[in-house]
Amino acid sequence: MNSSHLLEIARSHWPSAQESEFSVTPIEKGGSGRKFYRIQAGSYGSLIAVSYTREREENARYVEIA
Repeated sequence: MNSSHLLEIARSHWPSAQESEFSVTPIEKGGSGRKFYRIQAGSYGSLIAVSYTREREENARYVEIA
């Protein structure tokens, strides 16, 4: 998943921060094909996004476990 796609998703789910400057920073730790990103929305704060495929069996259950 690329940064522009992550920003598009974040903006659509964070309407109160629409006018903020958004940035995406990859977080180097990951595992089992998962990649983590910190999305910053100006003074509104930040959130962590995870991107993964279901190629590995444990990834299909990741959201339930996490």
